[in-house]
Amino acid sequence: MPTPCHLYQDLSRYYDQFCQDIPYAQQAQTLYRIAQIFNNTDSTPSSTHYLDIACGTGQLMAHTQAFGWHLTGLDNAASMLDQAALRCPNARWLLSDMANIPADPQYTLASCLLYSMHYNSSVQQLEAFFRALWNALKPGGFCLFDCVDKRGIDNTAGLTTYYQNGSQHFAFNSRWVYPGQGNQQTLNLSIELTENGQHYSWQDEHPMVAVSIAELEALLTQQGFTLTLFERNFEQLIAWQGSSFNLLVVAQKA
Repeated sequence: MPTPCHLYQDLSRYYDQFCQDIPYAQQAQTLYRIAQIFNNTDSTPSSTHYLDIACGTGQLMAHTQAFGWHLTGLDNAASMLDQAALRCPNARWLLSDMANIPADPQYTLASCLLYSMHYNSSVQQLEAFFRALWNALKPGGFCLFDCVDKRGIDNTAGLTTYYQNGSQHFAFNSRWVYPGQGNQQTLNLSIELTENGQHYSWQDEHPMVAVSIAELEALLTQQGFTLTLFERNFEQLIAWQGSSFNLLVVAQKA
């Protein structure tokens, strides 16, 4: 019988293994290119203040250290921030939900990647996040985030990652489930670990917001953001063609 575990209490120990295939270096370069294009403020490295929202263990931030920016990471899990602080010793850290970013307009750019925007569990909480983001950005500053249009969610699809490290054998499965209407979906997670003959299991069903691109555009423009939409491609910047359901969004404060 697997030993039950508490997902968000225990996950930080293994998070890097689960994310081993994520192209953090490419994401960082995409952020850097977009900063050169969109940041209308004084964007010299010494004046660039970057906020990584839902930063996890700081893997994306580690790649941005070479840019010379002032770095701040925000996450709602203290154990994640402890790991991130080891990776990025010169960064600042905020333990907070993304809807409660401190209202201090000091950031010239921000990111919220790996579909973390959807961790807001309702449209109302998503609106609160966008208000907090607006209040945290300097005029001309922007946030880069990725999203999925709810019309393109495939309930039969999922991703399973396998990883072995010595005696540790992991299987990590994640899958979105959308009922076909409304503004709520769930993220279903299943993690299995076998280590030294012991079997551990994590299970979680996390509520997440589900929106269409049109709904997302309306929420952001109502807040005052100017939007530029790209295909979710971290190898090259391609303007959104209007048919795919996975996007990169640049939301810029006027």
